[in-house]
Amino acid sequence: MGFAGASAVQAVNRSERRGALMMGVQPDQRNASRCFVTAATKVRTQAGCEEHVGLVRDLSGNGIFVYSDFTPECGSRLEVILRTSKMNPRHVSIACRGKVVRVEPSTSGAAVGIALAVDEYEFCIQNPRPQLKAASPSVHV
Repeated sequence: MGFAGASAVQAVNRSERRGALMMGVQPDQRNASRCFVTAATKVRTQAGCEEHVGLVRDLSGNGIFVYSDFTPECGSRLEVILRTSKMNPRHVSIACRGKVVRVEPSTSGAAVGIALAVDEYEFCIQNPRPQLKAASPSVHV
């Protein structure tokens, strides 16, 4: 199979995995198109006293679905923080804040699914820190 054929097979496999992740009993209640994303993230409770790891499954202009290691209550407020690659010289963080509208309980040791209706976004651009050069020692004779 040539390079183009392998690429097509990989695209079909990704599509099948996404479809498998989305299988559920919940009716589709979205009113915005979504983008499938696989990105590590941080999930914070409203009070900011708890921070959990998460994995984003998809996001849209008004919502985000993330898998995490805790079970928030429906109606509670969370903050999900996405970051661009650290390889990028300008790190960009996006904080998505909103209300939990659905929680999918974990099954067979899987992560908990959390649907968040986002009502606030905050973008933060962090410029790279300048590299400081060590002063060369002066030698006096």
